[in-house]
Amino acid sequence: MSKLPKPASAERPEFDGLRQSAIEALIIDAGSGRIDVASRGYCALTGHEAEWLEGRALSKTMPDLGKGAGLEELRRISAAPGSLETLETRVLRSDGSPVIYQVTLEASERPGLLFAFCRSATELKQARDDARTARDRLLTAIDALPDGFVLYDAQDRLVVCNDRYKELYAESAEAIVPGATFEEILRHGLVHGQYPEALGREDDWLAERLAAHRLAETEVEQQLPGNRWLRILERRTPDGGRVGLRIDITQNKTRERELRQAADTDPLTGLLNRRGLTARLEEIAAARDHCERLAVHHIDLDKFKSVNDMLGHDAGDAVLIHAARVLRRQTRSADIVARVGGDEFVVVCRDAGPEAELSDFATRLVEELSRPIRFNGKTCHVGASIGIAISGPGPGPGETHCHETPLLDADIALKHAKEGGRGRHVIFRPGMRDAARAAAQLSHEIKTGLDRQEFRIWLQPQFDITGDRVTGFEALMRWHHPERGLLGPDEFLLAAETARLIDSIDSEVLRLACTAARSLRGAGIGEPRVSVNLSTMRLSDPRLLDQISWHLQCAGLAPQNLVLEILESTLLDERVANVVENVHRLSNAGFSIELDDFGTGHAAIANLRRFPVDRVKIDRSLVAGLDRDEELRIITTSILALCRGLGIEVLCEGVQTEGERALLEQAGCSGVQGFHFAGPMPPDDLLAWLADRQEKGRDRMAHPERAPS
Repeated sequence: MSKLPKPASAERPEFDGLRQSAIEALIIDAGSGRIDVASRGYCALTGHEAEWLEGRALSKTMPDLGKGAGLEELRRISAAPGSLETLETRVLRSDGSPVIYQVTLEASERPGLLFAFCRSATELKQARDDARTARDRLLTAIDALPDGFVLYDAQDRLVVCNDRYKELYAESAEAIVPGATFEEILRHGLVHGQYPEALGREDDWLAERLAAHRLAETEVEQQLPGNRWLRILERRTPDGGRVGLRIDITQNKTRERELRQAADTDPLTGLLNRRGLTARLEEIAAARDHCERLAVHHIDLDKFKSVNDMLGHDAGDAVLIHAARVLRRQTRSADIVARVGGDEFVVVCRDAGPEAELSDFATRLVEELSRPIRFNGKTCHVGASIGIAISGPGPGPGETHCHETPLLDADIALKHAKEGGRGRHVIFRPGMRDAARAAAQLSHEIKTGLDRQEFRIWLQPQFDITGDRVTGFEALMRWHHPERGLLGPDEFLLAAETARLIDSIDSEVLRLACTAARSLRGAGIGEPRVSVNLSTMRLSDPRLLDQISWHLQCAGLAPQNLVLEILESTLLDERVANVVENVHRLSNAGFSIELDDFGTGHAAIANLRRFPVDRVKIDRSLVAGLDRDEELRIITTSILALCRGLGIEVLCEGVQTEGERALLEQAGCSGVQGFHFAGPMPPDDLLAWLADRQEKGRDRMAHPERAPS
């Protein structure tokens, strides 16, 4: 390897440090185009010794810079002391192979002298290529995401987003470009209907969205056009930017809505259920800026249970579906229709008219719901009772304040409609609420009274027609109220029925009647016969026979000691199928069956043939004034003759005068009961009364086996 004479600068001691440095560097004399100094690092790069490089033409190691235009560029740079430029050029190794290097040229204070610092451009290029490949891969991966991806810089300018992001924000797509700020994109979307949830409150919505965007982490849901929904997840990056995902949750929302609708919908009729009705009313209350006039109609289907009992549940379902169709057909699209119970519906009329219109509407509903329908060749007859409550502005006396729900008031009005005879409607009045509270309080007191055994029975004797012989007793309930004193059944039985406490009262009457009968027998009265009135609810209970038998067993009595009274109106009740079965079971078990208030019902004669009746009790209304009313005397005499012809015992109740007794005896009546002979009295007083009569020898107690049957 030939050595060249060293340039003068190579002998300068201040460059010794550079010569020994591992940095890949040269000192170039631009005027001559030769290398003055080569560092140890550059020698290692090229594979040449310093002695070979120093003094040699630059073109031997950097062919593009050492001659021609390249050399002229070096001379231009060196002419401006302190100037700095970077360029890429080939560097030849000792084996002749080229490598691309990035060369930074710095002009020395000495004219024509350049410092050249080299860095492998091949490695830089590879790094750039690797970075570009990684970036391309990242962008490909981002574009492949099923969710929208977006990145904003620290100044909230868009850096990058994937195609899915633009697809989700189609109305804003033209504004979603690199460099656009988040707020600019939002404002563009607001103008073009991108955010339906912002309609009418754009400024507030924008402020809320920007505030959420500035948080360190954000998770919100956002509605888009077409009822599409996104979940937005955003997080601040270490450099102050924001990275976010937009996840399409429309299917989840749809499923949630379907589940919510299923939870709010009655599966049989497709109407709202009670939960759905409550939710709709809450929405109306929350959304309105002023009180909206609502009319709530609480509808109960009359005689529905008889359809279920006699024709089966399929027929009952058909009636409910038919009722739902009627209600839909009779209401407007804005109105709300719901099924809130087995046979109960609610119609809420929005922007309701005056009471007269609502009354006409209710009358029309009752008429339509009362029309018979056919099911499997059979006719189903039902009716309807309606309670109406009005909420909202208006002068009507029954209208409540805007914040009050009328559902409870409509239910109260419905109870009044049903108590008034059914097949009718009643509009709620404020006084009804007070009455309902009083009834609720009374129901509570009844329950407490039952727990404390405040209820007692009084016994009213029954006689043969002469009044000389006691043939039995009727058990009549009394309540020793701790504050109101002694109360008769008219003062609490209706409340007990409404509160579904009548079964408990019936059980208490049976227990007390059996206890009283045992006491009478223990006092030497013989085998007493005590009449007990059974309610409709009690008679519809299939466990009735077992329950009565249990009370008899506890008292050591036989069925012959009890007469079971059934109101004639009970036989016309919807639960008649169960009543008929129970009455026959009781009769077969040895109990005497008495038809109470005979002659006041609609099918008295038919009931004598339908039921195993042992005795009928003619109502007081057919006895009072018998000695003064010829027409009444004819009716009563005909009933007595009919029963005598059928071999049925007759007892006339409410006999007040000797004239009434005498006429009944003349007409062939065999038994009487009333204040003309004796009124009701507590069991202890009755025992004393009976003892007094026996001492005077007026009568003896008739034994059940000898009593007419």
